[in-house]
Amino acid sequence: MRSPDILPQWLLVVVGILGTAAAIWAGCIALQTLGAIRHEARIAVRALVQTRKFADAAQRSADASQSSADAAKLNADAIIKAERPWIFIGVRTDASGFNFDATNYGRTPAEIVSWSGTFTIEISHGDLRVPPTYTENMLLHRRFVAPEESWKAFYIFPMGLYSQDRDLRMDINRGEKKLIFLGNIKYLDMIGQTHETRFCFAYRPITDDLEVVGPEGYNQHT
Repeated sequence: MRSPDILPQWLLVVVGILGTAAAIWAGCIALQTLGAIRHEARIAVRALVQTRKFADAAQRSADASQSSADAAKLNADAIIKAERPWIFIGVRTDASGFNFDATNYGRTPAEIVSWSGTFTIEISHGDLRVPPTYTENMLLHRRFVAPEESWKAFYIFPMGLYSQDRDLRMDINRGEKKLIFLGNIKYLDMIGQTHETRFCFAYRPITDDLEVVGPEGYNQHT
């Protein structure tokens, strides 16, 4: 009689077949699961690619919109600059002295809100303090200056002040001192933006007129 601990040969074969079948089944399940994971991954990648395309298209659209906005702003700024008032300072000489005029060379009226004008005696115009400071005179009744018109003699320097001081006159004639005139005008354009014109001149005894001088910031137009 056979021992009960020894299984029949056919039973071992059956067990082996069943084990192999189970392993194959597990492998199929694993492969199917892996395939599903790969499929989902491909879908996710395609979605990311599509999202990136949408994002790139949106960025291009935003860039185009920004470029259009920038171009429109530059065009508007150019129009405003072309149509704005521009105040420049000129000097007329007569028997009374030097008369300073503010002339509008722009294309729209200027509304002058303040002005200043004074003189100083310096060894050189390079001795002027930087930046310049002004004692501005605010206009209670603002002055409108139309294009190609002037606010005449807003500041006057009587030459009698110069001729009365003989020693000073001789120093200036020898070039040892400088008689310098400086000031500014602030005005508004038609849309309410503030602009400023600064001026600085020195007296030239040889030609009996004025020349533009001064450090940086003393002659500018904004």
